[in-house]
Amino acid sequence: MSIQKIISTKSNLVTELLQNIAIEEDWAKIEQFTIALIDNFKDPRILPGLVEKINTLPFDEANAFLVYACGEYSLEDCKVFFDLWIELVAMGDFHTASNAGFILANLPEPFDFNERQLDQAENKLMLALSKPVTEEKALVIKEVLELLK
Repeated sequence: MSIQKIISTKSNLVTELLQNIAIEEDWAKIEQFTIALIDNFKDPRILPGLVEKINTLPFDEANAFLVYACGEYSLEDCKVFFDLWIELVAMGDFHTASNAGFILANLPEPFDFNERQLDQAENKLMLALSKPVTEEKALVIKEVLELLK
């Protein structure tokens, strides 16, 4: 088998796994496809594909696994989705918020977030704290607010 054939096969497998994640509704299968993807491939389409799936779902516990998978895949690549992680800390359930908070706490330097972005993030998190939230989630939000300072 030629190198080109191997590279093409790899690319096709990544495409197939991402398509399965995008259309699948069974969480056991989504987790299997996601684990296969992040454990076996390095491809610039993976993180955007996982984020796309996250964006199609309500902010509930099901997102927690995909958020965790994003952080496991590449914290460096997660930087471009800063606003999403903030949104998930503010709007997600405790598990989703906690996993998004972990990503934010572990983003590698250098940071290239502008003042406006940081101010919007802080405002969104403060608004989330002004609403009824569990003590656990309030702690996650406060920890992320500390990181933004």
